This record gives sequence, structure tokens and C-alpha cells, in this order.
Amino acid sequence: MVVEEIKGLSPKQLKQMQSVIALLHCLGVTDKQIELIPQVLSNWETVVKNMNAYTSDLANIKRRVETLEQYADEPKGRDVSADTSDNIRKGAGIGSDVERVLFGAGGFKER
Repeated sequence: MVVEEIKGLSPKQLKQMQSVIALLHCLGVTDKQIELIPQVLSNWETVVKNMNAYTSDLANIKRRVETLEQYADEPKGRDVSADTSDNIRKGAGIGSDVERVLFGAGGFKER
């Protein structure tokens, strides 16, 4: 928060802000991380998109691991011809189109 915004707050709002910062400290958030909150909020749409993409990737990996465990239980084993580098990369979510936002020093985006 910039000084101009803080200057315009009432004593009650300043007290609330202090309480929020104290709570964040209790939760283990550092001052450096608290300073990045405005950048996170300004890029929130991208943050949500990335979190959803990572969740989807994790669900896909879990599903593939369960499938591999299922094949391992079969007496004949599984079809190892499916273990191509492309299939492994796709299963791990490598190369998926996720926009990463690097917060801090400029907050630039990475593709």
C-alpha cells in the first residue's frame, strides 16, 4: 500500500490494517510477502487461471498413476509402448499452456 493511501485512512481503518498484518504474521506470512499482496491482487485473474491449471494437472497425474497401479496388478503387466516421452510429458503436464506471473521486481509475465 502506498503512503498516499495510508495517509487517507481513518484511525479505525489503520487499527484494522494493523490487525490484519498481525494475523498474517501469525499465519507465517513474511513482510516481504505482504508487500507483494497488491501485485497478487492486480494479477488475480492470472493467479486463478494458473491455480486451476495446476489443479487440473495434478488430477491428471493422479489419474494416470492410478491407471499405472491398475496395470501393475494385472498378470500380463501393461503395455510399455505407451511410455513414450511425449505421453510422459503430457501426463506430467510439461509444456501445458500456463501463464506464469513472476511477482516482485516488475511483475512481468512469462509464457
